[in-house]
Amino acid sequence: MLKSFFIPLFILLILDNPLRGIIAQINNPFLFKLMGWVSYSGLGWIQAVFSVSIMMAGILIKKDSKMTEAGKKGLFGLVLAGILVQPLKLLIGRTRPRIIAAAGFHLGPTIVSGFDSFPSGHATSAFALASIMTSFYPWMKYPLYIYAGLVSFSRIYINAHFPSDVFAGILLGLWIGRTVLTKRTEDVKAFINGRGAVIAITALSFFLFFYHLGGPGLFDVDEAVYAESAREMVELGNWITPHYNYTDHFDKPAMIYWIISSAYKLFGVNEFAARFWSAVSGLALVLLSYYFVKRIGNHLWGVLTALILATSLEVIVLSHASITDMPLTLFVTLSLFSFFLGYTEQAKFKKWWYWSFFLFAGLAVLTKGPVGIVIPGLIVGVFLLFKGQVKKVLKDMGLISGTIIFLLFSLPWYVLEVWVSGWGFITEFLIKHNLTRFTGVVSGHRGSIYYFIPVILLGFFPWSAFLLPALI
Repeated sequence: MLKSFFIPLFILLILDNPLRGIIAQINNPFLFKLMGWVSYSGLGWIQAVFSVSIMMAGILIKKDSKMTEAGKKGLFGLVLAGILVQPLKLLIGRTRPRIIAAAGFHLGPTIVSGFDSFPSGHATSAFALASIMTSFYPWMKYPLYIYAGLVSFSRIYINAHFPSDVFAGILLGLWIGRTVLTKRTEDVKAFINGRGAVIAITALSFFLFFYHLGGPGLFDVDEAVYAESAREMVELGNWITPHYNYTDHFDKPAMIYWIISSAYKLFGVNEFAARFWSAVSGLALVLLSYYFVKRIGNHLWGVLTALILATSLEVIVLSHASITDMPLTLFVTLSLFSFFLGYTEQAKFKKWWYWSFFLFAGLAVLTKGPVGIVIPGLIVGVFLLFKGQVKKVLKDMGLISGTIIFLLFSLPWYVLEVWVSGWGFITEFLIKHNLTRFTGVVSGHRGSIYYFIPVILLGFFPWSAFLLPALI
């Protein structure tokens, strides 16, 4: 089995450029456009829609358990393909052929970190799906494998992958299909139920969040602003008022600048340090979510929750960005976890969990402003209204002691900043960057509520494919 994999792969690595040269001779604008559309059809979310459609048809229309199982297995295969392909791409970091061509390199395949060519995710998911579906419906064999082959060829034709990338993707996809369909799934379940799953998810999360963390330059305007403001905080030694281009900068509270500055002190002024605490926040979010869900449910729920978070696209991206989003998400999440544990806990530790709710909400306010208490406050308020327990739970929470804890962690910097900067801080930070954001557009951040639908579907891909069946 190993020889049947490595020998052809080795040969293709040698012949990658000659084969690409031969394929490039088929130079036809119509074919190139057609292959572009075929390649687009191989995107994971499109294949996920196909699997979901089959599963929903089995549940709602046909009442067919076989069809339902086929759609479910197809989704599992696509999810497994995404989980396996992305770390391999990051680890190998092989440059895409179109990038090599644009840069003028003609020496063959190059191993350069920061790009993602090997293996082909399109080929992996297409062949995994074909393998799974044809086991349920043999008549689909020819159309699905022809489709998978065309998707794979299109990736070479449009210069997105080397032939060896596609070959590796095909083999990985076939292995995924076989794994999903055989009793090996029992081995997977046994592994998930063991302690090794937590170690594996921790290692995977660390790899996904920290690998090549300092490689790309600051790619977002906010990244550059936060990174530079923290650098100026270190240079000027002014730990109260943030500055950008050496002028007062009241966009966000001081927490984000403090934590980036602390990383600068440890690792020097560079991209890795600027993003360090976002990656730490992502890792902490995954592990603490495992602990919380395990505590209120069981080990399997915790493992699946951690796995979903660690491999969701938006969590990975935000953990690689020097912005407030991931630390804020961590603090808001911890405040909600703390509230729920206090709500369900026995009398002994109930008060401590409620106090933790106020503590983390205070840190959230210190990270991004009043939204840090508005979000958890609204969620808790709606929950208590729904349960009809507003008065009782608010009494149990100890509002007076909790408010004191909240203010101890959130208020001192605000008081100091008002004392130092006066009305300028109030108008710029509280009015413009907080109140105005709810009533108008600030910094070009406009959009309707429908904006969040594609954000959820794409940001939590591939797991968002399960959203509609879960709701039903």
